[in-house]
Amino acid sequence: IQAVGAGIILPLQMIVVLYIFPIEKRGSAMGLIGLAMNFAPAIGPTFSGWVVQNYHWNMLFYFILPFALLDVVVAIFVLKNVGKTGHPKLDLISVIYSTLGFGGLLFGLSNASSHDFISVNVALPIVVGIASLVLLVNRSNHSKEPLLNFGIFKYRGYRLNLIISFVLTAGMYGAIMLLPIYLQNIREMTPMESGMTLLPGAIVMAVMSPITGRMFDKYGSKRLAMSGLTLVTIGTFIIGLIDLNTPIVYIVLLQVVRSLGFALTLMPIQTAAFNAVPLELASHASAMFNTQRQLAGSMGTALFVVVMTVVSQNGVSQHLPSELADLAGFQTVFKLVGVFSLVAFIMTLFIKENPYLPKAKLAENH
Repeated sequence: IQAVGAGIILPLQMIVVLYIFPIEKRGSAMGLIGLAMNFAPAIGPTFSGWVVQNYHWNMLFYFILPFALLDVVVAIFVLKNVGKTGHPKLDLISVIYSTLGFGGLLFGLSNASSHDFISVNVALPIVVGIASLVLLVNRSNHSKEPLLNFGIFKYRGYRLNLIISFVLTAGMYGAIMLLPIYLQNIREMTPMESGMTLLPGAIVMAVMSPITGRMFDKYGSKRLAMSGLTLVTIGTFIIGLIDLNTPIVYIVLLQVVRSLGFALTLMPIQTAAFNAVPLELASHASAMFNTQRQLAGSMGTALFVVVMTVVSQNGVSQHLPSELADLAGFQTVFKLVGVFSLVAFIMTLFIKENPYLPKAKLAENH
């Protein structure tokens, strides 16, 4: 139920920005949104660590409830429609294909940590998921009102930035989940201490997001993304080398470096993707981008948990102490995340300036 709500809100948020702000000011607007979107998941470990250490874990949801109700009240009295509204019909068959497709992939990958890859619990849902996605793409390409318009992939700028975002998001969410595991399970820190270790990086992302937005309006996405991914890649590979005795201050600094890199990359890449398509396709671009982000986060988390579990189990089978076995799994995952970041960096080399950017602004950027 929560996912249904988020699936409605997030794409609409981006569509509103695209309609309200001219193309030369979208970076600043998206940067302000990034203040919330990047800061929220980053502050999560700190807040949840404090809650579970001092209260029952159910309180996590009770703390959020008043803010959710306040959002509803504000939305009723403040929000207004922008752009033109239509009367599209919901294609239930596409909904079924989408649910089986994305759900099957995530379910299969999630089970891979506890079942053999060729087992019914892993191979079957993955096969069903892939087949369903093929059917979804085929149906969407022959529909006048597709659930997901895959035709927007013909725009090179959108396609390239979306792929970069997918790779980067998968690595980011996987790392967000696994760092607390290292701090609490391997280093035996309390949830609160673990959350405080991640807090400086979250603050950096919050502070930098609006600044990055203004920098995007001035310089475009390519230089920002290349700089950001350089920081992310270096910081991630170094984290993959930490051991049981690495000073916590050192880990905090590395996480700050990575967070700065994410702040320089995430929202500029997303804004550049939206700017690469005509305004009349904004709703489809937003829906597709939000879909890949949710999929990347879920698949990245599932994949890296599987890798960490498999490496740790192999270490135990070789009679390593449990802490060293878990550490080996953690190091392997962050090296893999580093590879993901490096791939994303290489792809930024192929970014070109937005074809819909006004000529005067394009000349200024060059």
